[in-house]
Amino acid sequence: MEQLNATYKELTIRDYIDLVFRRKWLIIISFSIVFAFSVYYTFTRPPVYESVATFIIENNDAAIPMLNGMKVQETYRPFEFYHAIFNSRIFKSLVIENLVIHAKDSLNLKLSSAEAWDMISRLSISNPEYSDFVELRSKTNDPHSAYLLTSIASKALKQRCQEIDQEESKNIVTFVENQKTQAQGDLERVERVLQEFKERTNSLVAGENGGLLKQLVEMEGELLTIQTQRELAETNLRDYEIRLKKMEIEYDAAKGSGESKEIRKMRAEIEELEDIRNGLSQLTGKNGKISSLDEKISEKKKLLVQSMLQSVRSNDNGKTDDRSLWEKLQEQKLTEELNVYTLRNRERYYISLIENFKKKHPNMLEHAIKLTRLKRSKAVHENLYSFLLEKGEEAKIEAATGTGGIRIVDPPTRPTRPNTRNTVKKLLLGLLLGLGLGVGLAFLRDYMDNTIRSADDIKHTLNIPLLGAIPVIKPNAALNKKMLAAPWHEKQTPLRNGTSVLITGLRAKDPIVETYRGVRTNLQFASVDKPVKSLIVTSSSPQEGKTVTSANLALTYAEVGMNTVLVDTDLRKPKIHKVFGLKKTPGLMECLVGENSIREVMQDVGVPNLKVIAAGKSPPSPAQILSSQKMQTLIKTLEHENDIIIFDTPPLIAVTDPVLLSTQVDGVIMVVRFEKTDKHLAQNSLEALKKARANVIGLVLNYTANKRGYGYYNQYYNYTSYYYEEPSRN
Repeated sequence: MEQLNATYKELTIRDYIDLVFRRKWLIIISFSIVFAFSVYYTFTRPPVYESVATFIIENNDAAIPMLNGMKVQETYRPFEFYHAIFNSRIFKSLVIENLVIHAKDSLNLKLSSAEAWDMISRLSISNPEYSDFVELRSKTNDPHSAYLLTSIASKALKQRCQEIDQEESKNIVTFVENQKTQAQGDLERVERVLQEFKERTNSLVAGENGGLLKQLVEMEGELLTIQTQRELAETNLRDYEIRLKKMEIEYDAAKGSGESKEIRKMRAEIEELEDIRNGLSQLTGKNGKISSLDEKISEKKKLLVQSMLQSVRSNDNGKTDDRSLWEKLQEQKLTEELNVYTLRNRERYYISLIENFKKKHPNMLEHAIKLTRLKRSKAVHENLYSFLLEKGEEAKIEAATGTGGIRIVDPPTRPTRPNTRNTVKKLLLGLLLGLGLGVGLAFLRDYMDNTIRSADDIKHTLNIPLLGAIPVIKPNAALNKKMLAAPWHEKQTPLRNGTSVLITGLRAKDPIVETYRGVRTNLQFASVDKPVKSLIVTSSSPQEGKTVTSANLALTYAEVGMNTVLVDTDLRKPKIHKVFGLKKTPGLMECLVGENSIREVMQDVGVPNLKVIAAGKSPPSPAQILSSQKMQTLIKTLEHENDIIIFDTPPLIAVTDPVLLSTQVDGVIMVVRFEKTDKHLAQNSLEALKKARANVIGLVLNYTANKRGYGYYNQYYNYTSYYYEEPSRN
C-alpha cells in the first residue's frame, strides 16, 4: 500500500498559492499575533543604555622549563580563557559583593542578592573578530547603573585574572625550585662519577691537555698532513718530468749513470737529521732544538740540490734549446725529488710510531669515549642548572608584578543617550516572523491533513473512477418565491415540502445541477452492454452527503423521463423522508413484513417519474431484514417495473448493511466528503465492498469548495457558472 501522504505530483507555484488561500485564516491569525506582539514590544520597551570597557590580551611568550620532555608552555591565553572566568561563580560573586558594598557606601541603598544577580545577567563579554581585544559591556535601563556595573565588572575581571596569574606564577616558582634542586643533585652526582673515572684511569689518559687520546689524535693528524704533502710533491714531480721530456732531454742522461759518493753522503746526513727531528717532535719543551734542526736540514737540502744539478749539467748532450729554462726546471725537479724522499721517510716514521702507541695502550679508545660522555653530561647539567636559576628569578618577578594577561585600553564611560530602538528593523523582523510562522503552520496543517482533497488522492488512495465532484449547494432564496423561466421548471413541478439541499431549489442550468447530470451520464456509460438498473449509494462515515447525493441523483434520472424509485434502506437513521418532506410510514419495513404492498408504500414527491419509498418503522435487526429473501424479491420486482432504483444506505464503517445489500444490486456508488473523509477510512470501506465482490462503479466527491484556493474545483465551478449563466433580460 502506498503511503497516504505521498506526493503524487510535483507541486507548482499555483499549488502553493492555492494552499495559502486555503489556509489564509491560519496565516492571518498567526501573522496578526506575532506582528502585534512585535509592535507592542517595540513601542513599549523602555530605553536601553550601554556602557563598554575594552581590554587587550597581552602576548607574553615565556617558556617554563621541564626536565621530562622539555615541554614549553606559553603564557598567552585565548579569549575562551577570559570567557570562562567571566562565567565562573567566583567572578560573579566578586562583582555582586562589590555592587552591594558600593550601593551601601556611595548610594546609601540596600541592594538585595536577587537584584544583584539580575544586574549580573545584563553583563556580556565578546571578542571582535580577528583582534586581540576583549569587550565587556552592560545594558540596563539606567545610564548610571550601566556605567557602575561595567566599571565594577571590569575591575573584578582584571583582579580575578591577576589572582589566577599570581597563583600560576607561584606554582611556577615552586616547580622551578624543585627542578633546580633535582638538577643540582644530578650535577653533583655526575661530577663525582667523572672524578672517580679520572682517578681510576691514569693521568695521561684523563689529563687536562687531553692525555694519551690527544697525543694519538695529534700523531694521526700529523701523519695525514705528511701524506697529503707527499702526494702533492709526487704530482709536482711528475709534472716537471713531463715538461723536461718535452724539451727533448733524455731522462736517463739527465739522471746520469749513478749518484756520486758525495751526493749519497749528503742524503744520509739529511735522513739522520730527519730522524733526530722526528724524535724531538714527540717531546714537549724542545721547540728551540727542532727549529735549529729544521734550519740545518734546509741547508743540507740546498747543497744536495746544487750537487745533483751540477752532476746533471755534466751529462747534458746539448740537445736543449733553452738552457736557462731547462736549468730552472731541473732545479725544481731535483728539489721535489728531495722533498718526496724526505716526506716518505717522515711518513714511515709516524706509521711506526702510531702502531707502537696503540700496542702500548690497547684500552685507550674506550676510556676516551666514556670520558667524553661524562664531560658532556656534566656540561648539560651545568647549563640546565644555570637555566633554572635564571627562570626562577624571572618567575619570582612575574609573580610580584603580573598584569593578569590583560590591560584596560578603554575604560567604561557613562552613556549619555540610549541605544537606538531600530523600530523599522524590528517591525520588519516581526512581519517576516509572523508571515513565516503562518505559512509554516499552513504547510504543516496541510501536510498533516489526511483527508481526501483532490482527484489525485482518489486515484492513488482508492484507485476507482471519479464520477463527479459536487460543490456545496447554496440555493437562491428568490427562486422559492418567484420561479425563473427555465427548462427545469417548465417540465417539472417544484417540491411541495422539499428541503433546500435539493437541486430543485437551483436554476436549471446551475453548475451544481450540471454536475449531477454529469454523474448520471457517467453511470449510464459505466456499463453500456448491461445497463445499471439498481444501485446503492453509501459512504464511509456519517455526514458525508450520501442521502443528498441519492436524492439529487434520483431527480436527474427522473428529469430525463426514466421511471425512478428512491428507496431509503437506512433503517437505523432514515433521512430520505425528511429531505423530501414525506411521511416515514408506511415504508420499506411495512412492505417487507406484508402490512402494505409496494404500490401503497410509494410516495409521490411532485416530480414526474420519481417515487420515494421511506424507511418505515425501525426494526430490531436491520441487517437480517436487508439480507432476507423478501428483500431480494422486492429488488427484482422494482427492477422489473422501473428503469432505475436507487438505495440510500447507512455508512459502511458503522454497520454491515451496505455490504449485505451490495451483493443484490447492479452497482455501488461511494460518496466521500471533501476535506473530511479520512483516506484510511475510505480505503477500509472500499476493501470491505471488494471482499463482498460488490461492483463499485465509482466515487462522488461531495461538498467541494467553489472558492479561491481549491484549484480545479473552483475553476470548474466558475467556468460552468459563466457558460450556463441566465441570458440578460435586455
